[in-house]
Amino acid sequence: MPRPLRIQYANTWYHVMNRGGRDETIFKEKKDCLAFIDLLKDIADMWNARIAAYCLMTNNALCGVPHKKCYVKILIMLSRPA
Repeated sequence: MPRPLRIQYANTWYHVMNRGGRDETIFKEKKDCLAFIDLLKDIADMWNARIAAYCLMTNNALCGVPHKKCYVKILIMLSRPA
């Protein structure tokens, strides 16, 4: 059974997470981490979001994102910079 949708509020902090399937490694080398950070910067600029903190581990990435708009977490997770 799927979990219920989370209520999202404006002017609040969002925990944005990206994880490899079955705990698989998503950052194999330092260049993978650097590419992710560049992508994160592009997406933050695209949505005018400020990344307050991030943590990259071999199998996941965590970010703290404050934003004035609702649904910023969904927008950031689905973004594809040009």
